[in-house]
Amino acid sequence: MSDLVLTRRYPNGLFEVTLNRSTALNALNLDMVKLIDAALSTASDDDQIVAVVITSSSDKAFCAGGDVRKICQQVQSDSSVELKLAHEFFELEYALDLNIRNFKKPLITLAQGYVMGGGMGVFCASEFSVACGNVTMAMPEILIGLFTDVGASKFLGNSALSQFAALTGCHLKTAAIKALSLATHQTESSAADILGKLSEFNLGSTEDQARARIDELLMGLEREVRPDPDVDEISSLEFGGDFESCVQTILKLTQHESKWISTSAMNLKFGSPQSAALNWLMQRWAADKTFDEVYALDLINVTAQIQRPDFIEGVRARLIDKDLSAKWQSAMTDPINQILPVLNPFDDQWNDLCLSQGIRLDQS
Repeated sequence: MSDLVLTRRYPNGLFEVTLNRSTALNALNLDMVKLIDAALSTASDDDQIVAVVITSSSDKAFCAGGDVRKICQQVQSDSSVELKLAHEFFELEYALDLNIRNFKKPLITLAQGYVMGGGMGVFCASEFSVACGNVTMAMPEILIGLFTDVGASKFLGNSALSQFAALTGCHLKTAAIKALSLATHQTESSAADILGKLSEFNLGSTEDQARARIDELLMGLEREVRPDPDVDEISSLEFGGDFESCVQTILKLTQHESKWISTSAMNLKFGSPQSAALNWLMQRWAADKTFDEVYALDLINVTAQIQRPDFIEGVRARLIDKDLSAKWQSAMTDPINQILPVLNPFDDQWNDLCLSQGIRLDQS
């Protein structure tokens, strides 16, 4: 178990935390979440450590998300113990993300290759989030019947591009990453090269010195991010104020001449209507909320969603049988209150939003 996450101390006060489940593209499981959190606790309590870096042992992926195949197996096991473990994974994953956001010492995450789902949660929570080399980001939960959790309904924002990213699970490269402010720094250097520089760098003797010097180092490695006409086009879209018009606007793009735009729109066309509806609702609600509040509602919604048929079917079609022919519980063009007739209550704004869409609140 301990090999899933490796740690290393450097003489200059840097503490390295490395995700080491490369055969699964570093998909997070419960053990990994516990190990990462324990490593951060060690770093927090050690006065000799002035900065922390989280990275990956693989150049193919920083982290491709959570281990949803395992979650699916646990939900289907008919075991209350296994279901509790599935719930515990999400509870501790969101707690880890919040811990990273509130971490007092400078914390750098170096991401290369695929950064998806739970990997985005770790990356975007970091004080210094560095997109390295050939990085590709996505929140692709629309394809497996989940939703954009790990705080994504807030960190993606609520622009047209934000909605497109959440509702399509599209791959995000340098221009989109910049437009959505998903990384504090972008560089052509590899994660390994930057780690080498950080490990030999004079970080200073205090956290404030380290913070300033890390930022100076990373600024010197910034890449030029060129405009992308596809990203600009999506950013200029008018989606309208309701779920149905937002969906229809994207579905009209399935025949677009741009491969990125048309492929992304097809993700929505064949994706989970429940995922789309939850993503749309969460983005509407999250704009002025704290991350504490967003993670709390994420946890309420995810514990319900993983027990709905769309999640089981989505994981089956995408990751187990791989026939890519999920049979969802509703159609993407159905009214939102048919797709999600009932949701769990939370705060007044969430409750009012659900009720305004004709969605009932579970009072049990």
